[in-house]
Amino acid sequence: MSRTLVCLMALAMALPAQQTLVVSPSGPFTEIVAAINTAKPGDTILVRAGQYQNFTVSKPLRILADPGVTLQGSRSATFQVRDLPAGAPVVIRGIALADVSAFFPASIILSGCAGPVHLENITMTGRYVFTQVFDCAQVSLHRSTLGTVHTSDSNVLCTDTQAFGLAASSVGPGDPALRIDNSRVVVAGGNFRGGDGHPFAPTPPGPGIRLESGRLVLTGDASTVVASGTPTTGTSIAVSAIDSAAGAILLDPGPTLVPGGGAPPIAGGALVTASAVPALTVHVAAPTMTTTLRGPGGDHAFVLASPIGPPLPFPTLDLWVGVGHIVIGQGPIPATGVLTGSVNLPPLFPGTTSPVQAVVLSGGQLQLSNPVMTRWD
Repeated sequence: MSRTLVCLMALAMALPAQQTLVVSPSGPFTEIVAAINTAKPGDTILVRAGQYQNFTVSKPLRILADPGVTLQGSRSATFQVRDLPAGAPVVIRGIALADVSAFFPASIILSGCAGPVHLENITMTGRYVFTQVFDCAQVSLHRSTLGTVHTSDSNVLCTDTQAFGLAASSVGPGDPALRIDNSRVVVAGGNFRGGDGHPFAPTPPGPGIRLESGRLVLTGDASTVVASGTPTTGTSIAVSAIDSAAGAILLDPGPTLVPGGGAPPIAGGALVTASAVPALTVHVAAPTMTTTLRGPGGDHAFVLASPIGPPLPFPTLDLWVGVGHIVIGQGPIPATGVLTGSVNLPPLFPGTTSPVQAVVLSGGQLQLSNPVMTRWD
């Protein structure tokens, strides 16, 4: 057995599964909340297609939904993850939420979590849909479609995620797709579009991203789009793709910025640094994981994975892989600027998740790629 395979199995054992509970319209559990109440820390909850009531999680669990799982409470659809202790990860995959009206929006609330939270394949539909991330140490939003995302006092990673701001009212502007307050946020891939202007009033659309304070890192290729919303018909209102009050922005040249009305792509008081950031994507089709790294040709790269741990602050991107990491791929980046690799995975517990990140030796200096929180099953 190869050393890499042994390390992968050790990695899986770092998140042990205690038991698996099943939720379906026919049982044994007919509501997600009932399974959560019964589950012990580290358990996995499998949710079969159906409509279920809202729920709140405050202990380490993996909630993995089949296609066709939707939430609907007595008035609005929501789930919450609150007050996780350090080292207590939560993984939630595959849940759909829709709004009812402005009075009954759909929402996701992540609050007061010292432990990591990973949301994947979450789908929010409707005009009044919101995701709030407050006082969380490590949140990853992966391959999801969300409404307005507001981060405050948090460390957040968005990979291949779409977010759309609330459209303007007759008296107020459109919301940004992503609002950052005193947070460290990485956007790698995806589409962030501000809310559109009001159709019958001259209220402006929103920017794709609004940085109030903190740090934004934006990387990816041209398919990564940050755009202002569409203005009122017949008007031209200048709105930047990224608006800021303060903080710092590290901008890779790959993503596409689409301002409106002749505005500059980025506006406001943030310190903007334009610099190439190695861009990493990860795809798992069991039993194979494939990684794709984009960076300068000739640089040497190491693609690492580790059990989930707290991110280590670095001047640019944070290091999400920990000291117990394994090397799942390495080599010089070809002249094409794209390095691909793959590794076969052993059977792993459903929902096993870990950070994957590349370290690149460039001109005698270390550069970090964006991390990707990856489910290995």
